[in-house]
Formats: sequence, structure tokens, C-alpha cells
Amino acid sequence: MTREVKRFLLDLSVCFSILLDGQISSLFATYLPFNFHITCHLLLISVQILSFVYSKQHLILLFTLAGFLYDVYYLQIVGVATLTLPVMALVLRKYNSLLLGNPFTQAVTTAVMIMFLDLVSYLISSLLHGTSLSFPLFVVYGLAPTMLFNALLSPLLQRWFERITI
Repeated sequence: MTREVKRFLLDLSVCFSILLDGQISSLFATYLPFNFHITCHLLLISVQILSFVYSKQHLILLFTLAGFLYDVYYLQIVGVATLTLPVMALVLRKYNSLLLGNPFTQAVTTAVMIMFLDLVSYLISSLLHGTSLSFPLFVVYGLAPTMLFNALLSPLLQRWFERITI
């Protein structure tokens, strides 16, 4: 497979991960007990992994577009993911020598990225009166299970992406 075909397939997988995030999250919402709300963040995991592969210009363009689609599709507040995804990708690219290859640091990085994005989304939604959920309930039933699930998923997906990109 040529380099251009791989790049196109990886770009397509980023767009596909936006749709897959919603489907997996809906599946969890249907079958989880109590009020737990786990959100799958395959998009953030792909940002983390692809920040090692792409150039800065390609990262900015791809994840600005992906962030805009994510904002429109899920958050209905344009600007949250549109701004944070490219910034996260560039920060990860800068510190990739610390993060590449170690599954534990990748899981922690995934948890921190999810915490940042979800907290910013929650705070903006609270300011705009888009949610009536209290902050402690948000952390216990939404943020903590989401961070745990995605931190466990991240090293598994890293191996899969490495097979594709190498």
C-alpha cells in the first residue's frame, strides 16, 4: 500500500471514529446500570496516536475539521473541540518522545485529554444553561467512568494503529 493510500485511510478513520464514538456511547447508555454515562472518545485516542505520524500542518487541518464536525454533531457549541483538538495534537507532537511506546503514559495522557475536553464542555454548557447536572454528579457518573474506559482502550488501539502506520 502506498503512503498516500495509508494517509487517506487514516484520515478517513478519523472521520469514522466520530461516528463510532456516538454509536458506542449510545450502546453503553442503553445497557449500563444506574445513571452511569460512559462516552467513548476514539477521536481523542486517534488524535493522540496520529500526532506522532503527521506533519504539523496536516494535524492542524485534519483535527480542526474533525473538531468542527464533533462540535456540530455532539456538542452543538461550535468552538470547543474545534480549538482544543488541534492544540492537543500539537502539544502531543511536541512531547511525543515522552509518550511514544509506553502504554501506561499513553493511558494517563488519554485520561488527561478526556478530562480537559469534557470539563471544558461541561463548563461551557453550564454557563449557557445547557445542563442542570451538578458538578459532583457529572464527575462521579460521567467523567470518571469515561476516563477509566478510554484509558483502558487507548493501549489496545495504539497497537492497532501502529500496525497500520508502520
